[in-house]
Amino acid sequence: MKFVPHTNSTENTIHVGGVTIPSGETRDVDPSLLPGWEPEGEARVDLPPDPIADMLKGNVKDVAAALELLSDDELHSAAYLEERGQARKSLLELMAAEKLQRAAGQGGDQDLSPAASTPLTSTTETN
Repeated sequence: MKFVPHTNSTENTIHVGGVTIPSGETRDVDPSLLPGWEPEGEARVDLPPDPIADMLKGNVKDVAAALELLSDDELHSAAYLEERGQARKSLLELMAAEKLQRAAGQGGDQDLSPAASTPLTSTTETN
């Protein structure tokens, strides 16, 4: 860890972290403990705006209209962000319904009834 010299220019003893600095003296201290300290290095680059997060800033009617235009991954991300953000119950229900509708559409002509899930018996004979 890098330390920087800090001079106590007050009339009283000061404490910076675990270092006691008498009046008029200088001690090496951790710079992150000093007022106005900013970390060195590259300035943080602002990330581009998230279009899904921007969409979720709208009202429920506008967001609901855009749900069918989202990919499956985008819909999942939108639901995740909404759950941790405003958590609007009606919008979360619409997202869940959209996911179910998509899942049912991907299944093709499969019959999901309980009768369809019974195992078939083998007709081959063993000798």
